Amino acid sequence: MNRSLSRGFTATEMVVTIAIAALVALIVIPNFSGVVQRNRHSSALRRIVSDVREARSNAVSTGWEYRVIGYDTNDSGSRSNQYRMLGRRSTSVAWPAEEVAPFSDAVRVAGAWVDIASEYHGVGLDTGANRFEVTFDPRGASPDAGTSFNPLKVTGYDGMQTKVSVSASGGIRIE
Repeated sequence: MNRSLSRGFTATEMVVTIAIAALVALIVIPNFSGVVQRNRHSSALRRIVSDVREARSNAVSTGWEYRVIGYDTNDSGSRSNQYRMLGRRSTSVAWPAEEVAPFSDAVRVAGAWVDIASEYHGVGLDTGANRFEVTFDPRGASPDAGTSFNPLKVTGYDGMQTKVSVSASGGIRIE
């Protein structure tokens, strides 16, 4: 009766397998990290653009004025890399104070702060002005479009940068 013997792996086979696995890890892990960071950058960009579009849409649909305000990475305060949406029924009504908790009543609304730094690690906002804002009137136009918001730069840890700007007519441009 001829029985074949079952053999295990030799030390040489194990060393070669481990070396190949280490090489693959050295190649894949840094690339994966870059993919994750690019995804965070893209997600943060989509979030900001979506919120600015929502402010414009709310202004048109309600007949109110809406504003997106925020602070970039250069701000040394507690709101660095954060923004929020504010609304008011007319110019005769004062804007909600920036520091108030989120609320909504018959004449004003203050949305929650969006913290880019904690939601999208490694991504920052930059205008060069510390504080930024863009306002939409009831027609969806942005009379202050040429001010602190333009352009708002969304930056990644590796220098990746995308610019978001708003035209006077309320159009949003991504570069």
